[in-house]
Amino acid sequence: QARSPKSPPGAPSLPVEVPLAGRLGRYTGRFDIGGESFGLAVDTGSELLAVAGLGCPTCDRDGTTAYYSPGPGAQPLAGRIESLYDEGELGWSGSAYLDRVSAGGLGASIAVFVMTHETDIVVVHGAGVHADGIIGLAGSGDGSFIDALARTGIPDVFAIHKCATTGALWLGGAPATGSASYVDATSDYRVALHGVSIGSAHFDLPANTKAVVDSGTAGMVLPRAIYDAIVAQRDA
Repeated sequence: QARSPKSPPGAPSLPVEVPLAGRLGRYTGRFDIGGESFGLAVDTGSELLAVAGLGCPTCDRDGTTAYYSPGPGAQPLAGRIESLYDEGELGWSGSAYLDRVSAGGLGASIAVFVMTHETDIVVVHGAGVHADGIIGLAGSGDGSFIDALARTGIPDVFAIHKCATTGALWLGGAPATGSASYVDATSDYRVALHGVSIGSAHFDLPANTKAVVDSGTAGMVLPRAIYDAIVAQRDA
């Protein structure tokens, strides 16, 4: 029988639940960075935390309501950073600090990238999406929130559930209710995808096909031949 993960002394009971809100591929939760609260898009398809900074005109334009300003506990990191997503359609550039990031009472110090320019990272609108930045849950090292929590003694486990406009992120374990099917994955959450079924039709994928499990998007990317076969079946 599996045992529930135990919290380090003084930590909240595990797993800690972080409520999410959003739609399609953009689901955000509230995270504390250096003592200030930010809405961050939760993204298993990337590995860095980037947040709106002072002097970011595109952040202003896109409606952010919170800006990171390094406090006395923040340590500047050398160099200017930029990162691109989805073939360069989304991205940001800025500077970096080492600061404490927390959610639901769990926290650790990680690299925080402060955006001075961004493209479609800040998203604030009335559909329940409020993203002042993005928090990537993939990867490892100084920029990984999950790795940093694990180094404090928190179990290296998280879970995500998304509904139409709400959801939850659990840190340090998974919810006790419901059931899950486990499959092997690589460190960047790539899993073997054998086929796609739509209605009564089934389409086998080439051997060794790997797919990234990405909480930051609502789409599915398939080999062109499989896509064409699905479209032909739909139009038949």
